[in-house]
Amino acid sequence: MYEAAIADGANRRRRIWHITLPALAPTITIMLLLSIGHFLSVGFDQVYNLMTATTSKVGDILDTYVLRRLLSMNYELGAAAGVFSSTFGLLLVILSNRLVKLRDKDQGIW
Repeated sequence: MYEAAIADGANRRRRIWHITLPALAPTITIMLLLSIGHFLSVGFDQVYNLMTATTSKVGDILDTYVLRRLLSMNYELGAAAGVFSSTFGLLLVILSNRLVKLRDKDQGIW
């Protein structure tokens, strides 16, 4: 396809736009859908390692909140926050997959 486009006089930008990007679109779509599920995971290890007593009020994220609740033997609240995070991630994946299916019936996770 590239050789035919060069023979037809297409420059580099046209070859990228009309050949490369349409060929990579399914891969880009699947990678985007799989990464949307981790939307609420913002890097637990970095935040947890850099958190101090003075920054804990402003630097708290959902994952560190769940850990604090579980360590303080408050399993109900910690488990509920973890289930909320997982459910919200699943909901985002389902919604984004439906949006992709509206655009193109052949693309998507399922």
